Amino acid sequence: MINKLEKLLITAGGRIKCHRCQARSSRTKQQCGCPSLKTKAVCKWHGGMSTGPRTKEGIQRIREAHLKHGERTKESIEEHQKTLLRLHTLEEIGHHIKMFAEGSPRTRGPKPTGWVPLNLAEPNQMALAILKTIPNK
Repeated sequence: MINKLEKLLITAGGRIKCHRCQARSSRTKQQCGCPSLKTKAVCKWHGGMSTGPRTKEGIQRIREAHLKHGERTKESIEEHQKTLLRLHTLEEIGHHIKMFAEGSPRTRGPKPTGWVPLNLAEPNQMALAILKTIPNK
């Protein structure tokens, strides 16, 4: 059974008395052994230090601070998917017109977002595939 939480922590040979962190381990069900912060119920390791930004300006500052580079923004991911779709379509056209050696491997991995298999034996499907490869500028 889970025993009651100990409220006080006595350290330094009995000279310092402070409140004990109220957090419990989810694995061992034992109470944390650290002292809690002043006016808080938990220690700095269990969330007593910060409550996070409250204002819109503060939240925006955190977002900007966490952005290390622009490589994984939504816009860059979308642009990357468009490029992959274009390259995959070109590869399919190349295999259809036997531009590559017989049995040459195709690009590994998942299909790019927006990929629809085309029957390149039909002229209108071939024309549609060629139009997909032209970059929109």
